[in-house]
Amino acid sequence: MEIVNIIVNFFTDNTKRLTTKAATFLAVIIMLLFIDNIFSFTFYNNIDKKLTYIEKANKLIADSSSSVYDKEYLIEQKELIIKRTTIKDFIWNIVKNSSNQLLNNTKSISLENTDNRNKLIHFTTSSLLLLVIMVILPFITYLDRSLGFLKATLVVVIGEFIMYAACLMVSKLLYYIPIILQKPLINYCINLALNLIVVIIMYKYSNKKSKSNL
Repeated sequence: MEIVNIIVNFFTDNTKRLTTKAATFLAVIIMLLFIDNIFSFTFYNNIDKKLTYIEKANKLIADSSSSVYDKEYLIEQKELIIKRTTIKDFIWNIVKNSSNQLLNNTKSISLENTDNRNKLIHFTTSSLLLLVIMVILPFITYLDRSLGFLKATLVVVIGEFIMYAACLMVSKLLYYIPIILQKPLINYCINLALNLIVVIIMYKYSNKKSKSNL
């Protein structure tokens, strides 16, 4: 109950700005959707309900005592249940279709019509720096005692969401690079090299800035 009191006090505190409350609420919603997407709670629940209804409908349809009208109605409802999608499914289908369309466009500019790159390896090598930041971010944020738990959680959720979106964007941009000599390993090495170049630039910029402050 303590966590509930903290949440209630946060949203009823007049000293907190409305934008802060709205951002926190949005971050919590995104976090819940992200967790649900990982563990598929609502997905399996929806599937289980559909299968239960279909099983019952099939039994009634096979029942000789059911009228023709009842059977036609049950078949119609069964088809509606199977085709029914949630708002989450609708949004996910839009994202997936957009992603597939982008991948198809990038493949069309490849040296060959075939692309045998491993998507997981490509994603990891192209976004390695951002992935490392995603791993480190929660530790750095929660170790900062100046931030409260809710503020730290807000920073982590929004930060992770932005980092993940950046990972997808960088991965798709580097996918435009055609396969060199039809060897994906060369492309993976290029991805890692680009990440290393960014690290070197950041390191030199950091040293230059620290020297200028002396």
